[in-house]
Amino acid sequence: GGADGGRTAFDPGVGGGENPTLDPANGQGAPIGEEFHLVVAYNHTQRNTQIWIDGLKVAETAVLPDRPLSSLDDVNNWLGRSQWGGDAFATANFNEFRIYEGVLSPIQIAVNTATGADEIIEDPGTATSLDLSVSTNDLAEGGLPATISLKVDFENVQGVDLSASDLVAFTSSNADVARILTSPLRILPVSAGSTEITADLDGQAQSLTMNVSASNSTPELAH
Repeated sequence: GGADGGRTAFDPGVGGGENPTLDPANGQGAPIGEEFHLVVAYNHTQRNTQIWIDGLKVAETAVLPDRPLSSLDDVNNWLGRSQWGGDAFATANFNEFRIYEGVLSPIQIAVNTATGADEIIEDPGTATSLDLSVSTNDLAEGGLPATISLKVDFENVQGVDLSASDLVAFTSSNADVARILTSPLRILPVSAGSTEITADLDGQAQSLTMNVSASNSTPELAH
């Protein structure tokens, strides 16, 4: 639930009830008032199902062994409407709807997010350049983390956001100065100094320098 897109549930339709149920955490739901890319991946072979929003995996859970998609009782196939009459209809417009046979890889989901509707690129080609950026290069010791963004140009598609991709390894050359946090991806300042933040995709890498300044403030009793 929440103001950022409401509740998302997935039920393969055996025995009633929502099992499994996928519900993105607060702050990771679908945005209100803007177009977004939504993917539900159901992998019965690996007993796993996921929800991705704008290239970011926001929910994941296990599926039951007795619930392959072939068991789906698909009498009604609706967009924006639940099988249960007590649920409200979606207040939304659908730009495009796709069904894939097989489970999309994280890189294909990222490519589809970048290209948008009406354009299908099954093979992005080889990565040609990486663009690594951060919300700020100057952090304060013990302060708030910085966010990281990685956009990758491939031979057949440009500007693919791989910030949340498991295909990319993000590292800090000095974890005593700043550490890499995940879910979401951030840089946490630890102590004063400098460190190199590196993004590596299949041997292609780009780095930038992060500076963490010392905290000179001394706590004072206020009350």
